[in-house]
Amino acid sequence: MLVHKNVEKATSLKLLCLFNRMDELPMIEDVISLLQSCRRKHDPKLMEEVHVHICFTGLDIHKDVGNHVVPLLVECTNVGDVAQQAFNRMDYHSVHSWNSLISGFAKHGKLENALGIYRKMQEDNMPASSHTFVALLQSCAAIGALDVGRMLHSTAIQDGYESDVFVGSRLVDTYSKIGFLADAYVVFHQLSVQDIVTWNALIAAQTEQGGWYSFKSCVVCLWFETLWKCWS
Repeated sequence: MLVHKNVEKATSLKLLCLFNRMDELPMIEDVISLLQSCRRKHDPKLMEEVHVHICFTGLDIHKDVGNHVVPLLVECTNVGDVAQQAFNRMDYHSVHSWNSLISGFAKHGKLENALGIYRKMQEDNMPASSHTFVALLQSCAAIGALDVGRMLHSTAIQDGYESDVFVGSRLVDTYSKIGFLADAYVVFHQLSVQDIVTWNALIAAQTEQGGWYSFKSCVVCLWFETLWKCWS
């Protein structure tokens, strides 16, 4: 019996019953289909029950299953021991599962936990992606962690993300929210591409810190730059 043929039409309860009635060890494809259905339905209770069953079968240590489980636990539940334990049981961690756990802790204001996962990521020689830095910097901005933000800025440069528009925009946002507009300007002007994302970050910073006139000056600069690109 293949679960993935019945996933779309089944209710959450029927899905779980279908999964539990299987006499043989389910196929990896079936488990992944069920996990994807949990994600679409965004049903935390179903996710927790499915996770228990997956752990019982021992399939949670499979790299493909585990790399689906961790992001789902982060999305459907409050990040904590469950997601961390699921992550620790995995034999292989994709960059997506690392980032999911880091992002989950960061969004819940648990910067120390997120940094702990990031350090383990470095110890395992897993290269950080732009999403890694964006998640950590977002948490720094929320709690005003300037020193950590500067450390991440330095590491991002070393890893080659100095010109990345998403990392740059988050750095502009982080420095400005902590009250260091000068640093935000430096990052902004060092970016090789200053698109609408980075302009919006700088304009938001000016609105929060610099008042109406600074906001107007940013908008005027953006307008002139747009005209210049159209003429050149």
